[in-house]
Amino acid sequence: MPSGGGVLGVPSASGNYHAELTNIHDSYSSGFGGAEYSYFGFTTPQPYPGPFYQSISLYVSANWPTAIYSGPGIWIDMSPGQPSGNSGGEHNFRLTPSGSSVAVTVDGQTVPIATITTSGWYRFDMTYRKGANPTDLVSTDMNVYDSNQILIGTASVVSNSPGGPLLSQDLGGAGYVWMTVWPNGWANDVLAIDNVLVALLTPGKDDCKNGGWQNFAYSPGPFKNQGQCVSHFASGK
Repeated sequence: MPSGGGVLGVPSASGNYHAELTNIHDSYSSGFGGAEYSYFGFTTPQPYPGPFYQSISLYVSANWPTAIYSGPGIWIDMSPGQPSGNSGGEHNFRLTPSGSSVAVTVDGQTVPIATITTSGWYRFDMTYRKGANPTDLVSTDMNVYDSNQILIGTASVVSNSPGGPLLSQDLGGAGYVWMTVWPNGWANDVLAIDNVLVALLTPGKDDCKNGGWQNFAYSPGPFKNQGQCVSHFASGK
């Protein structure tokens, strides 16, 4: 959709275009849609390229109505590349609207990592890093940024989700992002997304101070070959 166009009429998060998703009723289960997914532009599984992250921006309305059973209105579900039948590295952000704010929880945890009270674009990232040993679990930081790229919530998890565990030796590259568990009719069945991308986390160089990290996209996207420091990783975490 052109910026300011489409059903929602929101400005794009960056550039002149973004996408709108339409809920496909009952495509996840009875009463819930969720057939909207991306493999980040790849058509085949990718090898592990080094520590990396996957990201999607979503336009969040602070006044979204409550969802069925006062539960989440949408899950943002991501997974890295992993062996068939293994979903240990799959995690999700769950966005639960109250009518005046939206709470963001991780993997079904009860305490929100962020509460959104201002409508706008928010970026949801998941990082993936191997452990020191081949049989270590994969580490993931789940980060939420506002439209000014300020970190407003974070949680650290490991790859022991149901269907796992995912061992470091089995971690692949880019996986998928999936918008799912979307109640039929909630948010008028339309959501706006932008900047669906996968990128490397590389130790900082001369233009990143304090031992920060640089991001380099390794798939086609708006950030291809463009390095930038991310304050959340400034500690070398």
